Amino acid sequence: MAAVLLDPQLEHTKPFSLINSFEILIMSGSIFHLIDIHFNNDQLWIIRIKLCSINNENLKSIFDYVFKHVMMWEEFFFEYNGVRKLFTR
Repeated sequence: MAAVLLDPQLEHTKPFSLINSFEILIMSGSIFHLIDIHFNNDQLWIIRIKLCSINNENLKSIFDYVFKHVMMWEEFFFEYNGVRKLFTR
């Protein structure tokens, strides 16, 4: 079971939509902050997550690392194999 905290006023996030009281449609690539995981008395794992923005200060160092190191290898791979990128950053 998951408890998902979504703030429609949060800027720089992927779109989401409430389907009904039990279903939420969340776009692929959305970023979540893990709040808590625990095993309850009904023997279910309860996961609490919160939608985050790419501008979240707590995640800034992680994004900086990924954009600097991981994306560098991706660009090398595309250039090395002569593949033209079909997307922009």
